[in-house]
Amino acid sequence: MKRLHSTLKEDFDKEQSMLNSIAQRNHRHIVKLLATYRYKNQYHLLFPWAPYNLREFWVNNPKPRWDHVTVLWVVEQLKGLTSGLCEVHNFKIDKPNASTLKVPTIDRTRLYPGTVGDISVAEDEYRYGRHGDLKPENILWSNELENVDERGVLQIADFGLGRFHGRASRSEMLAKSSIASPTYEPPEIPLDRKVSRAYDIWSLGCIFLEFVTWRLGGLPLINEFQFLREVDGGDEIKNDKFFTVINYKEPGQDAVVRKEVLDWIQILCKDPHCSEALQELLMLVKDRMLVIAPQQRILCVDLRDRLGRILHRARRDELFLLGDIRQDFALNGDAHTFITLEAPEITVQRPPSEERHH
Repeated sequence: MKRLHSTLKEDFDKEQSMLNSIAQRNHRHIVKLLATYRYKNQYHLLFPWAPYNLREFWVNNPKPRWDHVTVLWVVEQLKGLTSGLCEVHNFKIDKPNASTLKVPTIDRTRLYPGTVGDISVAEDEYRYGRHGDLKPENILWSNELENVDERGVLQIADFGLGRFHGRASRSEMLAKSSIASPTYEPPEIPLDRKVSRAYDIWSLGCIFLEFVTWRLGGLPLINEFQFLREVDGGDEIKNDKFFTVINYKEPGQDAVVRKEVLDWIQILCKDPHCSEALQELLMLVKDRMLVIAPQQRILCVDLRDRLGRILHRARRDELFLLGDIRQDFALNGDAHTFITLEAPEITVQRPPSEERHH
C-alpha cells in the first residue's frame, strides 16, 4: 500500500491513470496497481504484497550463494528490470500537462534544506515517460506472484507524483524538509541541465554496479563500496553519489564520474570470481551508463538488447557465466555437481592510516 503525499485529486488521478495504462501491458517486472481508495482525505494505492525492496533483499541475503542458478538469476533480473524500464520510456503522453514540465525540487546539493528551484524537461522528451527515482528502495522483490518460483522476481515500483512526466512532484514543504543524499541521481541535477530518459539510465547503472558488488561479495562489500564513495562532492560536503562536480562555484561547471567508482569497477573486474558475463555487465555500466553527458548514455532499448545477448550466452555457456571455477565443483560420476558456495571475500586495500569510524 502506498499513501500519496499530495491530497490533490488531480495528482491522484494522474498517477492512477498512468499506473492503469502501464498495468495493461502486463509486464513481469513492473508492479501492478490492484485498487485505490481515499481515507481521511488521503489517497491510497494498493499493490501486490512484496516481502522486501531490493535494499532489504540484500540485507536479508548478506552472503549470496555462488552457484549457476543464483548468478543466472542476477543476469535475468537485470535484463528484466531494463525491459520494464523500456515500457516506461516508450509510454507516450498525448497531451503533456504544462504543470508537469517544470516541477519543484530543492537546491542543487540536495543535501540540506534550501530554496526551491525548477528542473526542466528536454523539449523532445515531453511526450515520453520517465521514472525519475530509480533506487533499490523503489525496486520490489516478491516470490508470491503467479508463475514466480522461490527465487523471486524484481519489479519497478513507485513512479511517484508526476515523475512519470518529468521528476518528483512533491510539495515545497516536503522538498525543503528532505535531508537525504540522492545517491542515484545523475549529474543533470546539480549542473542545472534538462532531464530526459537518460536520467533513468544513470540511476540504473548505479544499481547495476551495486548488484554486481552484492553478487561478488555480499552485503559487506556493498557497505564497503558506499563507505569509499563518501567523499567531497565538489561543494565541500561529503556524499555517496557516483559523480563529483568540478568548478562548482564558477561558470562552466561540469562533473566527472567519481574516481572511487571507476577504481571499484577495476577491483571487481580483477576478482577471480568475476566471470566474463559479470565483466561485460561492469563494462556496460562504465562505458555506456555512468556517462556524464546524457546524450552519450545508452538508450534503454539498446541496453535491453545488449543484456539479452549476455543472458542468451549465459544460459548456454557455463564458463561465460561462472568463470573458471574448476576448483569450486566436485565430480559426481560423469556429471559436474557444483558446490554451493558463499560469496567470495574481496579485500579492499586501505592506506595504513585510514580507519573506519562508526
